[in-house]
Amino acid sequence: MSEVPMDVYMELLCFFADNCRIIPSRHLNNAPLLKYVALNGEVRSCSISQVKNEAIKMHLILEARKHAWINKWNVEMGCPNNLFFLPNATVTALAGHERHYFLRRWLVKMGVIVTSVSQYCLALAKFAAEKKDPKIAVSLSHLVYHSKLKYYIGMYEVFDIFRSLPIVDRSGKVHIRTKTLVPASGSNWEKLFGSENPFAEQSIKVKTEIGESEFVDEYVELGEVYSKAANFAGESATKEKFLDFLANHTGALDLPYIPPPNTALQVAYTQLTSDQAILLLDWIHIMITKGYNMPPRFIESIRNGKWVKTHRGFSPPTHCLLCNETEESTLLEMGDIHQLFPIIDQEFYMGKITKFKDELELIGVQIGSENMYQLIIKLLEANALSSMGREWAIFLLKFVRHSKVNHMLNQNFMKAVREGKWLKTNCGYNTPVGSIFLISDAEAILQIASLPVIDQAFYEGQMDCFADELNLLGVVVDREGVFRLILDNFQFPEELSTLTRDSIFLILDCIKHLGPAAFGVLQKIRELPWMKTSSGFKCPTETLLPNHKWGHLLRVVPLPIIDETHYGIELKLYKAELKAIGVAVDLDGVFKMLSDQFKFSLSSGRLTNVHVISTLNCMKCMGKKKHVTVV
Repeated sequence: MSEVPMDVYMELLCFFADNCRIIPSRHLNNAPLLKYVALNGEVRSCSISQVKNEAIKMHLILEARKHAWINKWNVEMGCPNNLFFLPNATVTALAGHERHYFLRRWLVKMGVIVTSVSQYCLALAKFAAEKKDPKIAVSLSHLVYHSKLKYYIGMYEVFDIFRSLPIVDRSGKVHIRTKTLVPASGSNWEKLFGSENPFAEQSIKVKTEIGESEFVDEYVELGEVYSKAANFAGESATKEKFLDFLANHTGALDLPYIPPPNTALQVAYTQLTSDQAILLLDWIHIMITKGYNMPPRFIESIRNGKWVKTHRGFSPPTHCLLCNETEESTLLEMGDIHQLFPIIDQEFYMGKITKFKDELELIGVQIGSENMYQLIIKLLEANALSSMGREWAIFLLKFVRHSKVNHMLNQNFMKAVREGKWLKTNCGYNTPVGSIFLISDAEAILQIASLPVIDQAFYEGQMDCFADELNLLGVVVDREGVFRLILDNFQFPEELSTLTRDSIFLILDCIKHLGPAAFGVLQKIRELPWMKTSSGFKCPTETLLPNHKWGHLLRVVPLPIIDETHYGIELKLYKAELKAIGVAVDLDGVFKMLSDQFKFSLSSGRLTNVHVISTLNCMKCMGKKKHVTVV
């Protein structure tokens, strides 16, 4: 039959069509009358019975141009599901024949199926879904693409076909599609999640063609196989245009337009790049704009993950501040805040992050002066619970000053700071309440009293500027208060000779300022040998204050006189205090000292002729200046 000229073949078909009722059916059905295009593109003959029994599913598209188009693709795809088409020449001859309507009706009656480009594609899509054949699924996608370009099918027909067409993922597995993800390469979701499909574990229940239910993946990624097969059936397509076509007509999704799952976002626990972070925020923004409720586990993972870049490293959003220039300037006045607080590094995000203030607030970032103030309080309270570094301590005091000036002091915050053991003293870390601070005399205090004195060396002398703030927190900073604490906790060192000049003057200052309140200390120090004199260390009651008037007296009786070289002439400014602790500062005091010395010698039996003569000579000298009575 393949050798018969086309005009003769057409007449032969007409003959059989006209006489089909009188020709015995067994002869008609078994005659190799019909022609089709086989797997290798070769034209073959088959009987009418083969067509009627669907051993060969013969198809015909009425328009010769479209018929030739599908015929080519059908051969290229291997005539799937035993679908075959009439030879192109036969269809062309049939279309031009004067009895073409009659012949078409007869062919249909004999089992030839009249179809269209869209119907063929739809039938093949269902076949690919049933057999889960990746080659047909991919080839058919290209056929639909090129058919749309040639206007052989319309937009709505394309959508219908793709609704039935399964998707091939990166592993070559065929999926009954519900929702499609764009291919990983170049996608937004790959930027955030890497190459693994982040939605692979999500599945939904669907009904199959035969009415059974099964669970299928909710999101299926378009595999790279779609872009690799850029040339097919003699037709070529650029990778980008073809993938765009697939994405548009399969409804393929990409971030930020995919609803997030109710699972923890693992990437939020890593250090995100600027692009990744902006994409994540844009994702949240789109979902909020669409009225989508953010899944709790998803949003909590974003709040708690350390992915936000700050000036001090990566931190969770709930610990971060987003400051404008004014707010940042205010903070900078208090210290090197970039090393203390997790302030978002806007330069890292190239200024884009400020467009997402609502989203940042949703995930816990503190924005605005009031929120910033509350976060600072929260962080300072946490740091005040235990030892605090120098930078934090200085910032805390500057923050207290700023709050006081702006009438913003938070009493709960002040209470927490007063009670926290964050202040470095010579006794370790201590609460502000009970600690003391003097710009000078710190070393002297430590020598004569067991008190928690602020460690000036630790703070590098910076505490000098914060006396008012320290006082506000409960630190004793006024001299009188410090003096009272010294007297309450007075304790001489074991080695009295180690007492420094500053310590001695501090003791005298305490006595001077507190007067009668210092009586207890007076009693402790009067009879201890801590005063450096010309005769070594003596008790105050055994010493004289240097005075040129004592010159003749000292030549007669060698009494211990305070070492003026050691203490300096400033000592004479404390005559009243020295007198209070027993130092002889005037003639009455000297006379009393001599009298006490004479009585002691007399009572102890140590009185010698020399002592008597010396004492009488001394009294004689003193008597010239003042009337004295020997008791």
